[in-house]
Amino acid sequence: MATDVICKNCGGINDYRIEKKANNQCAYCNGCEAFIKNIPYAPNTIIYFGKYKGKDINELTDVPYMEWMYENVDKLKEHQKQALVSRINLLKNQGR
Repeated sequence: MATDVICKNCGGINDYRIEKKANNQCAYCNGCEAFIKNIPYAPNTIIYFGKYKGKDINELTDVPYMEWMYENVDKLKEHQKQALVSRINLLKNQGR
């Protein structure tokens, strides 16, 4: 469940824009222009090697390859493994 982003200055709810500043994503109120908070980046799920180099895990449809990658590629980070499991389960439930 997503949490509302509330401006403490004017009380605006979910009325903000994201600006990239240095290594942060910052939320600024559209109503009063005040800084609200830093928004964390989503974990990177891009594959940087092999058959699908440069593709996001969430774009892949090759279930056997994804299963092989999960079992055999030591370079995968935990969030990439979780993304693979989620994608594999989604595609299997869709009958692909």
